Amino acid sequence: AQVERSTRSLVKRGAPEELARWASAMSLFAQGLVVVDLARQSGQNVTVAGECFFQIGEALRIDRLRSSALEGLAKAGFWDRVAGRRLIVELILTQADAAKDALAIGGATPWLAQHQDGRRDLLATLAELGKEKAWSFAKFALAADAVRHFMKR
Repeated sequence: AQVERSTRSLVKRGAPEELARWASAMSLFAQGLVVVDLARQSGQNVTVAGECFFQIGEALRIDRLRSSALEGLAKAGFWDRVAGRRLIVELILTQADAAKDALAIGGATPWLAQHQDGRRDLLATLAELGKEKAWSFAKFALAADAVRHFMKR
């Protein structure tokens, strides 16, 4: 679904469909390297580590946040793009850290259950920031900060 959304966005901006699909998949390949490292660190196989990583990303809406930021950054100024890309990398690493903690206690489900109250607050904050459909670097930075704050609990 994530690749399809990204592909449609790139096609809307004029990219040929085949190139748009390839470019959309590349971001997942980069995340794949993070998952392989997560598997190595946790002693789990790559499939288990990947499922945990992506379940946490989906449950906390981090995947959607990154996707929306990538779309918004396309129209942003140079320094906002630089800072935004760094925040995206930070979100990926934060998600990997959460997945590592989750794998240590049996996976995403028990980890999310332990963090249910904070998750509810995080999702409410992200929903509030996403009420207006217009993307801004400021809203993305606030959303990334909310994720960072949640992870420190």
